Amino acid sequence: MLAILVLLAFLGVAALSAARLALLLIYFQQEEYDGPRFLRWVGANRATDITFSAAAALMAAGMALGVRAEFGFGFILLASAVLAVRDWRRQKTAKKKLNWTPRARRIFTVALILAVVVALLGPAIFAAFPERWRGPVALGAWIVAIQLAPVFLTLAVSLWQPYEDRNNAKFVADARRIFAEVKPRVIGITGSYGKTTTKHFLAHILSSVAPTLATPGSVNTVLGNTRIIRERLTPGTQYFIVEMGAYGPGSIARLCDLTPPHMGLLTAVGWAHYERFKAIDQVFRTKMELADSVKVQGGQTLLSIDSIPADLVATADRSNLIFVSAGDTTLPVDRRLLGSAITREGLEVTLQVGDKPESFKAGVYGGFQAQNMALAIFAALELGIPVEAIRAALRTMPQVQHRLNVTLHGAGGGLLDDAYNSNPEGFREAIRTIDIVADGGKLGRRIVITPGMVELGDIHDQKHREIGEQMQGKVDVALLVRSDRLQSLIEGAKAGPSPAPEIVEVASETEARAWLASHGQSNDYVLFENSVPDLYETKLFL
Repeated sequence: MLAILVLLAFLGVAALSAARLALLLIYFQQEEYDGPRFLRWVGANRATDITFSAAAALMAAGMALGVRAEFGFGFILLASAVLAVRDWRRQKTAKKKLNWTPRARRIFTVALILAVVVALLGPAIFAAFPERWRGPVALGAWIVAIQLAPVFLTLAVSLWQPYEDRNNAKFVADARRIFAEVKPRVIGITGSYGKTTTKHFLAHILSSVAPTLATPGSVNTVLGNTRIIRERLTPGTQYFIVEMGAYGPGSIARLCDLTPPHMGLLTAVGWAHYERFKAIDQVFRTKMELADSVKVQGGQTLLSIDSIPADLVATADRSNLIFVSAGDTTLPVDRRLLGSAITREGLEVTLQVGDKPESFKAGVYGGFQAQNMALAIFAALELGIPVEAIRAALRTMPQVQHRLNVTLHGAGGGLLDDAYNSNPEGFREAIRTIDIVADGGKLGRRIVITPGMVELGDIHDQKHREIGEQMQGKVDVALLVRSDRLQSLIEGAKAGPSPAPEIVEVASETEARAWLASHGQSNDYVLFENSVPDLYETKLFL
């Protein structure tokens, strides 16, 4: 009987290991399988087992003091089964579901094998100990197997890495072959923020005059762009617009090596991803890897200099740079945005084109979009697209999904979806926009749902306090997800002379939506600002 219970308890622990690994793999995947970052997240969020380990430790102590082994192993069987069911359900209901790619399956399989091997040590050496200590030894091995789940995942990545490298090299080689055959004109776009929106503007303009491919959404890595080339770059494509993300020094250069750009666009250098770089000048140098590559191809790079610290712009080699500006600057400007306006109908910009001003309208929102729109228009002009063709294309411009996408209801109220933004400039503009479309609150309440911003490092509190100050008089209700991260925002919202918003603290976006369902009014204007992945929103209790 005891042997059967030990075996069943072991199977329960194996099932719990599988459920726990799948749950943690969601977060590991969101960290792009970066082992050190994932383990730092585990440590910061205490995402190690508590429940099972406490139960097993209690039973181990009990068996050492004389509790019957049958009772102890039966209890562990029940506990591991209940926790396994709980973790599988949590994995299924996560905001961002686990994508069971072939790589994810490989990582999961190896991690589970490692966990099972460690768990087997308990029963394997069971008979080697005095009867009194057999149970505690087995339970100790199972505690270790469950506790080390995050480590097993990172080890699995390391064990698979040689295979992944060989596999990825084949894909990259195939992408290079396709790219060489098609020979499109490449426009590379990078920046701390605004790159996806600028890409969207430019792709829409160029698509109206020639076959154009742009990397979709926020795809901006070597492997992501490799997949797009292999799956979507077809003969006859004239323009290929490539978004380039910076994840560290050399990352832009590697992307340029895959698709050497003939033209570059640098949208901004700011605090987004400050946590990865620690210094703005390092961000700027990394972004300028695009301009260096464009220069090799004999092309030019357009810089939106208003969004780049002036001292950094002054250090740039201007030989192949075109400076675009909307403000006053001591630096010589090559292309100028004369003005912009946001109304309930969208955005209008006026640019200096040649010796006269030209106006362009698009049904998009956010004053920060003016620089992105201007940069795309000036790039199109550099490529020889006529002004009237650009103007006509912009009149049919769709909004970018999840990037201050505004939907106004005919009967009043509206939804502002800014779920994919996580930078101070964009956040401030989203608050300004909800105030405009709600006519200062005269047309309905202004409600903001947000978990705040991430990857701000040491400036987290400063930037959130500024956002709180921005909310004064422009937001009626602020639903704050994980408000423990946002105390400085709350302080800022309450610190000034203007009316502070009502602060509603919620544990998750799901809870915020539930509040909205029960307390919302038909004419509310609701802004979803930055829908962060689970690893930032969820406090994982294991």
